[in-house]
Amino acid sequence: MTLRRRFLLLAPSLFLGASAFGQVSFQAPVPYAVGPRPADSAIANFDNAGGLDVAVTVDTPDRVIILLNSGNGSLNQSASIQLPSGSGAGSIVAADFDGDTDADLAVALQNTGRVTILINNAGSFTVSGSFAVGANPRGLSVADLNGDNIADLAVANRDSNSASVLINNGSGSFAVTTLAAGAEPRGAALGDFDGDGDNDLAVSNHDDRSISLFANNGSGSFSPAGTLSVGGQRRPEGIIAADLNGSGRDDIAAATNGDNFESATVFLASGGMAFSGPVHYPTGGLDTSNVNVADIDCSGSLDLITTHESSGNFGVLLNNGSGAFGASTLFASGANPESAEAGDLDGNGSADLVVSNRDSNNITVHLNTTCTGGGYTLSLTGTCPGQVTVSWSGAAPNAQQALLFATSQGSFVIPNGQPCAGTQLGLSGSQLQIVTPPGVFSTGNGSGSISGNAGNQACGGFLQLIQGGSCTTSNVAGL
Repeated sequence: MTLRRRFLLLAPSLFLGASAFGQVSFQAPVPYAVGPRPADSAIANFDNAGGLDVAVTVDTPDRVIILLNSGNGSLNQSASIQLPSGSGAGSIVAADFDGDTDADLAVALQNTGRVTILINNAGSFTVSGSFAVGANPRGLSVADLNGDNIADLAVANRDSNSASVLINNGSGSFAVTTLAAGAEPRGAALGDFDGDGDNDLAVSNHDDRSISLFANNGSGSFSPAGTLSVGGQRRPEGIIAADLNGSGRDDIAAATNGDNFESATVFLASGGMAFSGPVHYPTGGLDTSNVNVADIDCSGSLDLITTHESSGNFGVLLNNGSGAFGASTLFASGANPESAEAGDLDGNGSADLVVSNRDSNNITVHLNTTCTGGGYTLSLTGTCPGQVTVSWSGAAPNAQQALLFATSQGSFVIPNGQPCAGTQLGLSGSQLQIVTPPGVFSTGNGSGSISGNAGNQACGGFLQLIQGGSCTTSNVAGL
């Protein structure tokens, strides 16, 4: 069983942990001019060197800008991929769509009702296909939807009152089906809401003040599974699915606004396709339009990040570990911030942010100074086949970790929509497995070890650790 399947089943436990609400801090924002009207960004290692890179959609003319990481969190523009004129490049996600382990891109074209795929060839991107969805597609989300370990897509069609599901044939070509949603859907989120191991779908319906739920039958086809009300005074826009309370099921958070009620609205999965909530957490900003998750304070639980279009800032709401959130801490970005994406840009083990500021014609990079993950080193003792001990140091105290195995080294990038999305592993994605369930393996000082019997089939393979929350990875060690 490959990583993409097993990671989905087991990785929610990576985010267990309890934390009191603490302080959040970032370095002064660093702006990067990218052109008119940047809408969204995706973070992944596009050139397989120098850390996580950034792709940004911009308008007039429509294109995708690639900014490569120098290795310390500073970015340099390297490429501009042209898209059809007037197409309205909007939401963008990164994942391996053609099975070669490189991070490719999918872009929602709002004005033409299409999703375009950009295939990565050693850091150079080419348009490989464009697929009709509905009118004004928004809020792309990516995950394996039919259990074939290949990245699929879902998108909300704002002007068609629908959502489209795009199933990948393995080479970056997609079959599209359409589901009826509510009035003016603004976002789509994929997550395992019922705990059965496949990804379900949630769609935020702005004008209906609701969220439509669709259950996955395991093969990538979906059935209506209910509607969640966000309340009569709020309208949902951006939406995300993630395990916020360590239950092993994905919960839902939506950016909601209206009538001076600016909130991150949370629904916690309670079994089947049922949810508790809504619970509204004030964001402190104006026109709360998007929401994301990352472990900002290195506590092992996922915090909320919200963007506020009319107040030129974003907010961080810290998680206490049980899916309850503290007061929002606000940070200035640029004019009309439309999205915030998270990734460890400077390689210190903590989640940094990239904010797309539509009316400032730039993105801003916010390097996290709240915490650092430190060095993370794995070593092996013993003989394969036989008893082998895996030891490590440099993990966060009492960190949740998973031990990964692959038959060869590589540069597999975890797709968006799954835990630790955008993280590049030093292992091949074709036969990647989690060999131990995630758990509290480190001691209070961030070191520890586990032992087990390695059989003949494991000899010649490779191991790597990944840490929950910060998504820090260790070095790769050979058996």
